[in-house]
Amino acid sequence: RDLKTTILSEIEGIADDWHSVKGQTASISSLLGALPMGMNGTKPSLDAYQVNVTIDTSADCEIKLSNSVEQAYTVKYLAATRELVINRGAKTGNTGFHPNFAIPDMRSSVFSNKEKVTLCLYVDQSNVEVTTDDGSVIMSTLVFPDFIYDQLMVSGQKAKSKIRNLNRVWKKD
Repeated sequence: RDLKTTILSEIEGIADDWHSVKGQTASISSLLGALPMGMNGTKPSLDAYQVNVTIDTSADCEIKLSNSVEQAYTVKYLAATRELVINRGAKTGNTGFHPNFAIPDMRSSVFSNKEKVTLCLYVDQSNVEVTTDDGSVIMSTLVFPDFIYDQLMVSGQKAKSKIRNLNRVWKKD
């Protein structure tokens, strides 16, 4: 038997509609109609979101989430070894509180023989969860960027991407 993890269906209750990404880059704040970080001295209205990127498993791909102060989080798919490589290095945000917090590479095999796989990224202020649509991979990463990552760039192949806002469940304004 295969060991798999699936995201609870209850996520649909806090998710807004999907927005397709045209091209390989997107301003997540703009696409979701959220106020960008620091605009007019206000707090951003983007708290959490989901990005789904459907890739061809025969070609390398890099998904980069970044923010306005050039902090970035990357997920790479390596076709030759069929693995995901996540970088939680010093450029992801605050990592100086412990010398071993920044991890250049975390790896996981992608246990799928399909021609295409969808990578699902669940992003909030301090966490990025990366899963595959079939549940064969799940990787959780704590990150401490100054501002939520609100830019998306996909490179290496023409992937299909879509984004949706996830509403808060744990606090009220």
